[in-house]
Amino acid sequence: MENDINELLRSPFSTKNYADKLRIVQAGCKIRSKLFCWPYLLFLTEKRVWNQQGYTDLNHSTAALQKHEKSRAHVQFSLSLKMFGKQRIERKAEISRHNEQEFLNTLRDYDTCLDSHLNTATGFQGTSPTVQKDLIQALSNVLKKHIKKEIDNARFVAIILDETSDVMSKSQLSTVLRFVCNGKVFERFIGFSDVSADRTADGLFSHVVDIAKEFEIENKLVGQTYDGASVMSGHTNGLQKKVFDKYPLAIFTHCYAHVLNLVLQQGLFSIKECRIFFQTLSGLSAFFSKSSKRLQALHEYVGRKLPSVAPTRWNFTSRLTNTVQQNRVHLTEFFTNIIENPENWDTDATLKSRGFLNFLEEFQTKLLLEIFSNMFSYTDTLYNILQSKFYDVMYCCGKVQEVSRQIQYDRNNKFDDFWKTASSNETRSTEPACKRSKGCMSEKDYYLQLYHKIADNTVSQIESRFSSLSKFDFLNLLWHKNYEQYKIVFSDNLLEALQRRYGLMFDYVRFKNELAVLYSSPEFSKLQICELVAFIVQNDFANPFKEVFKMAQLVLTIPSNTASAERSFSSLKRIHTCCRATQGQERMSSLSLLSIEKNLLAELRQERSFYDDVIDQFVSQTRRIELIYK
Repeated sequence: MENDINELLRSPFSTKNYADKLRIVQAGCKIRSKLFCWPYLLFLTEKRVWNQQGYTDLNHSTAALQKHEKSRAHVQFSLSLKMFGKQRIERKAEISRHNEQEFLNTLRDYDTCLDSHLNTATGFQGTSPTVQKDLIQALSNVLKKHIKKEIDNARFVAIILDETSDVMSKSQLSTVLRFVCNGKVFERFIGFSDVSADRTADGLFSHVVDIAKEFEIENKLVGQTYDGASVMSGHTNGLQKKVFDKYPLAIFTHCYAHVLNLVLQQGLFSIKECRIFFQTLSGLSAFFSKSSKRLQALHEYVGRKLPSVAPTRWNFTSRLTNTVQQNRVHLTEFFTNIIENPENWDTDATLKSRGFLNFLEEFQTKLLLEIFSNMFSYTDTLYNILQSKFYDVMYCCGKVQEVSRQIQYDRNNKFDDFWKTASSNETRSTEPACKRSKGCMSEKDYYLQLYHKIADNTVSQIESRFSSLSKFDFLNLLWHKNYEQYKIVFSDNLLEALQRRYGLMFDYVRFKNELAVLYSSPEFSKLQICELVAFIVQNDFANPFKEVFKMAQLVLTIPSNTASAERSFSSLKRIHTCCRATQGQERMSSLSLLSIEKNLLAELRQERSFYDDVIDQFVSQTRRIELIYK
């Protein structure tokens, strides 16, 4: 035992004889002549016999060492000793950074200059505006890079533009690119551009040229869609003419949703009775919106708020018309209550209530409510179709013609139903007197004539304002409802029209043969164009139907509306507010891109390379700190 102890005292790490027998690593101190536990010395911070005082009772050392070996603390610290030096490199780096930070915090207590620097330094902090801007720009660049890859895989591209004013009264131009990729239609938002300095056709044309060069779509641009502003849609010096002259394949489409709005607005407001009717409805909505007391009372009687109207959104007028038609009786009771209890209301409310009450009780109002509620049931559905990005131009054209035919049918067959419903709502037993009847014309004939005028004006406006649809006649080649007819008699005129428009883009001999097979195959007989493209992609028919597939993609690429560009304005209002009015154009546009294309951003985040791409973009920015090893 004495020899073992002497050997233990001579070596700081005991791994032989006595310590091995006890399966315990001990250390001896020559100066103090005491035994210590090596794991305790390394890891235990509390004062114990085995790490601070030392063990000296050699007569009972065997029992003491065996007891100590079984203790929980010794087992834990022995494990720590075994694992020491084996942790991951990341953990070592973390410990190293922690130690450096501790050392830095210790030094700042003795160095006032260092302490002041650490308190005031802003370099590379998360709250730094420069760092935030660079991160936002890096994310935006990665998104645009991915969008460009999608466009590179697309055969055709169309451009959609629309303009609005931001909180600083600057003109912001929203740019959207539409294309077909992997059988799906995409409309990707590109960004906002400040065009306040030059809103002319030449200025907007320069923007289109820059976009075409940036995304390399000069030879792919087959469509352009804007609203009805003359600077955009003018056929002589407008933007669409300038773009068409440079890119002859870029066929222009006036946004169909805007056209429908003009059809209803101009067609109905040209009739005096209709103009007074809708102006009074608008005043009815404004009557409640100007007072919280009136709104509360309206909610008690009707249970809902009257929709407001907008001159550029006729579907808002449609909602108001339907709401008044469904709640006319409750509104009548509301205004009657105001008239009978004037002491509870202000003078303005009392006076206007009499006018609105007379308006709601007029027979003409009841009849027009029935007529327009029926007509708007068609136009509202059409409006929703025309605002969707998933429907192709040919489908939209077909729906416009269906609505026109339906209005003509109702003109000849439904007036008696409207008259009967309006008359049943009369509180008087006699037929309502017509204050505007002339000569010997009966009241019913007078209103029948008014209804015919409304229907005829609407149909006439549809035919006039949608007359440009004739330039898309060649698209009927892939309209599934014509397959049976074309299977019997092929329309060479449509094929020639396509050739005049797109020249050598198609192999017309092969295209005609593919169409013949398409028309006679039952698998394709009921497929709309979007379904046809998906069917070809799923079944790998792109080679057998090469020209048909190309034509179908062309049809899907040509846009019918500017809805995607218009929807971007809501993001602009959320991002560019009065509190953030001083942010730069680049930051605002990038934030809008991240917001509008958030679904695409979420998809990219699932890829492992996404964060590497963002980091590469971020470190490539010019800054004081060097982040790239050279």
